[in-house]
Amino acid sequence: MSSKYLCLLLSAGILLKPFSAEKRNDNSDPETNDRRGKQFSFFQVIQFPNEACNGTGTGSGTCYTGQECTTRNGASIGPCANGFGVCCAFSISCGGTSAENLTVFTDANIPTGMGDCTVRICPANDNICQLRLDFDRFQISGPSTITTSVTQIQNGQAGALGTENSEVSQCNMDRFEVSSGSGVRPPIICGLNTGQHVFVDADSVCNALSFQFGPTTTMRTFQIRVTQYACDSPNLAPSGCTQFFTNPSGTVQTFNFGNGHLADQNQVMCVRQTQNSCRICWTTAMAIDFDVSGSATSGIGGGVGPTLSGVTSCCAPNTAGNNLQGLDCLSLPLAENAAGTANARSRFCGRKAGLSSVAVINLTICSRSSPFRAVFRSNGFEVTDSVVTPVLATSESTNKDNGVKLIYFQDSVN
Repeated sequence: MSSKYLCLLLSAGILLKPFSAEKRNDNSDPETNDRRGKQFSFFQVIQFPNEACNGTGTGSGTCYTGQECTTRNGASIGPCANGFGVCCAFSISCGGTSAENLTVFTDANIPTGMGDCTVRICPANDNICQLRLDFDRFQISGPSTITTSVTQIQNGQAGALGTENSEVSQCNMDRFEVSSGSGVRPPIICGLNTGQHVFVDADSVCNALSFQFGPTTTMRTFQIRVTQYACDSPNLAPSGCTQFFTNPSGTVQTFNFGNGHLADQNQVMCVRQTQNSCRICWTTAMAIDFDVSGSATSGIGGGVGPTLSGVTSCCAPNTAGNNLQGLDCLSLPLAENAAGTANARSRFCGRKAGLSSVAVINLTICSRSSPFRAVFRSNGFEVTDSVVTPVLATSESTNKDNGVKLIYFQDSVN
């Protein structure tokens, strides 16, 4: 059946005593009395909603009847609803389409060389507002490592005069992207991203999840679990968030962390605010967990607005979000130090010095801006520092910035 609820109909016998409106004569012949019993059947209705369920292993699915699961081309991975239903799992691969919650996009038939692999995720009903994509497994070719100069950049624009830049950090070989119902979508990514996730607004028709593969022999493997969230779900990400972390404390990191951060990123890492918390604080476990922009000889720096402060190696978008005058950075809006004093900088960059000021490394930086968030932005190129080959050993592109890995926690400091 295709209804929201399953009705299991059971019949049972029951002995009923009929009621007679006529006065009975106790002296009458027993054989002429009304019969003492009749057997009837009744229906017991057992209902259960088609909710998310866990299989007997590590998989998850939707609770359906066995017949519904088969009709929908799913696979039973265990019982649900006290044994009255089956936990039905759905998977698709290149070229597939699904309107089922918790569909898994697998690498079952990806191209061995160049090619594309796209699936379509359609809303399960007309009350779906967001999709969450969990990268249970995600490894494709990483960003470019070519350090030779390809263009000159000045004030964020390519031109005849400016700083020499290479294509390091660009996803030129393999890439993954997602279409969005609102036009605001996660950044294009590549490399190793197992354990990461992204949110995207649901399209009223279907969202496209697309891999583009270049001519490489790099091993490719992925498994992406897609959860559909209703418009009234408490798990919806705040508007504009690329990611949404619901634990009061934890760790976040940029895509492909440790293997070179990616180009053209606007990764907004949001955290759910707990009831008694008024701010969120960010720090690093190790100084090397902050490796964003700058040459090997540059220390730390930050931007406070449209103009740069410190070393010229941090992006500083104006209020319109354009006119990038620098390179890459982490933005912590309304930044303050652990004591609650306003910090001189809200944008941070540098190599292997943690969140830093000029004098102190591995700082704890807090923010009261809501929603709680840390934003990583990067442009499309990495500085080479020289037009000659080989590129200088101190250049940004040669040193391959790893990205950012942050520890966060919340507190109730007023």
